Amino acid sequence: MAYQLNVDSTGLERGIKGSFAFPVACSKSSTNINDYDGHRFECHFHPEPELTLFLSGEMYYQVNDRVLLMHAGDAVFANSAVMHAGWQSDDKDGFYRTINFSPVMISGHEKSLIEQEYVEPYVGSERIPFLVLRADSPTDRAALDTVLEIFHIRDTVDEGYPLLLKAALCRFWYHLYLRAKSEQPQKSPGAATVKAAISFMEQNFDEKLSLDDISHACGLSRSELCRTFHPGQSRGRRHLFHLGMVQQRCRPANADGRSR
Repeated sequence: MAYQLNVDSTGLERGIKGSFAFPVACSKSSTNINDYDGHRFECHFHPEPELTLFLSGEMYYQVNDRVLLMHAGDAVFANSAVMHAGWQSDDKDGFYRTINFSPVMISGHEKSLIEQEYVEPYVGSERIPFLVLRADSPTDRAALDTVLEIFHIRDTVDEGYPLLLKAALCRFWYHLYLRAKSEQPQKSPGAATVKAAISFMEQNFDEKLSLDDISHACGLSRSELCRTFHPGQSRGRRHLFHLGMVQQRCRPANADGRSR
């Protein structure tokens, strides 16, 4: 039976990752993108950050408005509440594994020094909505090795597994923190922006909405809105519906509004 994500009308994936006692979800098995209905998973988000390690083959992965071709050995981090989706590349298999975790695994108790200085400023913020790690990049090697260690701990450790996994997640967050401090904030539509556009279209389904109406509702320019709902960005039945609504209005717009 083909997989399908359980998401609501805004793209929020229903359910809780992990438990209150140990807010981490990481299975030992891999997933093939071709096992999903339509060989893709819906554009969605969730409150828990997510790390994805690509094991073999290749596949497309979208974070906010960025579309990436991911290969074996690459990894990507999607921050809290960041829209992401995935689909097959040229009928190829694409095997990957994910781990979702609550930021409390890093910050510890509420209002701690770690939470205030190293976690809260970087969770779901524009500072680093996502991080792409390439297997052939020397710059990414240290962070990528930590990702590999995280999954190795999951596969091989029984006694003390929560302690070692927490330590490895903290080391990864350290690399994330350093990258966020060294780079300019990434200017791309976040989950809140995309959700605002989708919510406005659903609430005004019977109205004759213009491109200006939708762009004003979500705070994007006309060209940014068209790029965000570009045909190449559409993943999943619900997103296809909203794509059609926007693209019908993008066609009369300037060429920049339709181009990547």
